[in-house]
Amino acid sequence: MDEANDPLIERSKQRVGHTLKDKWRLDELIGVGGMAAVYSATHCKNGKRVAVKMLHAELAVGSSEIRGRFSCVRGGPPTRSTIPARRR
Repeated sequence: MDEANDPLIERSKQRVGHTLKDKWRLDELIGVGGMAAVYSATHCKNGKRVAVKMLHAELAVGSSEIRGRFSCVRGGPPTRSTIPARRR
């Protein structure tokens, strides 16, 4: 599919510049996949830079199993205990 006409990419680009929970400013769209978009983001108060993965709206409602794959622990870098086990 042509990227210029892909509605997921267009919708994801529109989120750049928005602020999540009055805390994280989405600075740049890094990439878009079939399930989510990834952004670079900056903390509004302390300037910390992170990557934020956001499920596409169609997947964010309904299935708790899908949301569970993308959940994370807030407040620190990923560790072995916070990274979900890979499903086979």
